[in-house]
Amino acid sequence: WYESYIRKMIKESEIQGRKLILKVFSDHGMCNVKSNHNLMDEVEKLGLNSDLDYTVIYDSTMVRFWFHNDRARQIISEYLDSLQIGKTLSKSTLRKWSCYFPDQKFGELIFLMDPGRLICPSFMGNKTVKGMHGYHPEDKDSYASLCSNSILKVAVNSIVDIYSLIKSEVCA
Repeated sequence: WYESYIRKMIKESEIQGRKLILKVFSDHGMCNVKSNHNLMDEVEKLGLNSDLDYTVIYDSTMVRFWFHNDRARQIISEYLDSLQIGKTLSKSTLRKWSCYFPDQKFGELIFLMDPGRLICPSFMGNKTVKGMHGYHPEDKDSYASLCSNSILKVAVNSIVDIYSLIKSEVCA
């Protein structure tokens, strides 16, 4: 559908004697969802109290914890380390991805699901979906897309370069 629509726009532009400069880009890829995991129920079965021991946010592809005591940190960390559906992100990985915050405002412990695995239910919803994003950035299904019908005037290596690309076209 997209290809057909884009080709139609280019053809209409040519008929009108105009040169269409077209850039189509995405901010992330999508991965087919293969399985759901109810981490909410599993963490609740660990015998901790979410009001007294920890605070948690369940996203679709990651779960983030803030701990109120060392016992909760140890029990939850050990439980997550035992799972074969994702991994706890290290400080070095978070730094590499420019996602490390010393104040830990986005979580003291972040567990990222493996591509194709979904936390469901989560704070994002109770129904499964067929595709999701937000997995490991180096996973093949996480790559974004950039299509152009002209040579790029600037190098685009990440989403942050899109601004320079647009500016180079608009201000040319």
